[in-house]
Amino acid sequence: MIGDKGAAAMAGALLSGCKEVGGFGMHDNLIGDAGAAAVADAFNKGALAQTGEFFYFQGNPLSDEGKLVLAKACKGKIRVHLGWPRPLGGLEPEDWDR
Repeated sequence: MIGDKGAAAMAGALLSGCKEVGGFGMHDNLIGDAGAAAVADAFNKGALAQTGEFFYFQGNPLSDEGKLVLAKACKGKIRVHLGWPRPLGGLEPEDWDR
């Protein structure tokens, strides 16, 4: 399991290399708001912008504010899933965590 430091390291890797990643899962870890902010920052700087399709982050101890930061960073770029069950096909990203 990874926490905030591991999430920050993964975010850095997404920015520096990982050019062909379609789906990215960091679900069921110990990542809190600080780690989520690091990942959101990477998305805001263009990580996965060309190839990213799905981002799974459910099962982490995020506050509502942390979820909002991630959702805003992903909106229009990559489909984020912050809850369970996983979304069914045909739903828009903004409907996924309802």
